[in-house]
Amino acid sequence: MNYAVMAVVLLLLIVAGKLAYENSKLISKRNPAQPQSYSASMKYSVYPHPLSDIADTFNIVPLFRLSIAERVEGSLRDSSTGLTLTLCRVEAGKGEMVLADAQSWMLNSLQQFAQQSVLVTHEAFLDKAADPLEQEMLMKLESVISDGS
Repeated sequence: MNYAVMAVVLLLLIVAGKLAYENSKLISKRNPAQPQSYSASMKYSVYPHPLSDIADTFNIVPLFRLSIAERVEGSLRDSSTGLTLTLCRVEAGKGEMVLADAQSWMLNSLQQFAQQSVLVTHEAFLDKAADPLEQEMLMKLESVISDGS
């Protein structure tokens, strides 16, 4: 009985070694020019300004812009300055987020502004969407703003 168990264990170790060897061969044959890492899909960033003047220079494509107007409340002149957040597509690997994270970030920002009861204006650049997923994200952001108004 002990010999049978030892034989099965030895057979499993041999098979595992063979699989590991074949896997390492496949990995070593992979072309290093192929995008392998998660960072290659990181192509979205949010900037806290409009970017109209530098977008072409740095190959930045604005997709969605949120603007929060300056407001003055009460007689104490309690003011908060205006803010502009611009979601942009940048060169692959140079961004900070993937598409899903960028959408979540913008939705979270919208929720925060809704809680503060500030006037939010937006501009979606649907014509600059590179694929249907970007277009869908932009339409979702617009619908959230429309439903909140």
